Amino acid sequence: MQPGSTGDSAPAALYIRSMPGDPDDSLEVQLRVLQGHAARNGLEQVRVFFDARDSRTQFERMMAEATGDNPSFRRILVVELRRLAGDSGESEALLAGLKASGVTVQSVSGSSEGIQRPNRRRRRQRDPGDRGQSARGVTGPPV
Repeated sequence: MQPGSTGDSAPAALYIRSMPGDPDDSLEVQLRVLQGHAARNGLEQVRVFFDARDSRTQFERMMAEATGDNPSFRRILVVELRRLAGDSGESEALLAGLKASGVTVQSVSGSSEGIQRPNRRRRRQRDPGDRGQSARGVTGPPV
């Protein structure tokens, strides 16, 4: 297994979408990032879906295939979750539907709960009572 490998070579679809405010070469940059990630992790890239700013045509095709009887892919790679789904409620419903169909979503950058991100360590949850004092400083409430 290669360093950074997910350990799972499920066939992957790449989903690329330009959004308002993106530079003109956004689609090409996303494609290079996703193809590089797939190559480094030994993932078989079987489909690429592109959507421009206000279009969701390819997204709908991808979802129909992913939730259909015999999808050609078992993983969807995106640069970041917001390119796939709008708000967190939509994201949760989308991820649940895909999971029920045996398809996972993998964000290769960014941070979004519920998205598979290989070799990323979880950040330690900060204790709400921790006021940033070091271990050598005061650690309890004032006396």
